[in-house]
Amino acid sequence: MPRTLHPSAPSVHLSDAADALDLIELVVDRPLRPETLVVLVDDAHWAHTCFAVSGTASPDAVTDIASLVVELAEREPAIHAVVMASVRPVWVDGSDRTDLDRGVELLDLFERAEVELLDWFVVGPASTSSFRELAELPSC
Repeated sequence: MPRTLHPSAPSVHLSDAADALDLIELVVDRPLRPETLVVLVDDAHWAHTCFAVSGTASPDAVTDIASLVVELAEREPAIHAVVMASVRPVWVDGSDRTDLDRGVELLDLFERAEVELLDWFVVGPASTSSFRELAELPSC
C-alpha cells in the first residue's frame, strides 16, 4: 500500500543528481526493505510529493509503478518530472532483463508521456546506482 512521506515537509529544489540522491537517501527506510520511492517534480524542479510503495521485491515492479505515475501525470498538469528509486535489500533477480533494460524502458515510458525522468536509483545494502550514470546520460 502506498504511503506518503512527510506530508508537511517543505518542497525541495532538485538542482542536480546529487540533490535527487540526497532526497532519496533521506526518505528510504532503514533497515532497507523492498520498496519503490517516487518523487513528483514540477517544471522548475521543485519536489512537492514523495511516496513509497512497499513490498516491491520484484525488480520489474518499477515499470508497473511508473505506468501509474504516468496516469497520474496525465491528470495533474503540475507533474513535469519524476525521480524514482528501487530499494533492494537483497539482490535476487531471475529475470533476463538488466537494470539498464529497465531504465531504458522507464525513460521511453516517461518520454512518451512528456514527463522527464530525472533519474532512477537502485538502492542496495552496499551501494546506490544511478540509471543516468549507468547509461552515460547527462544528469538532471
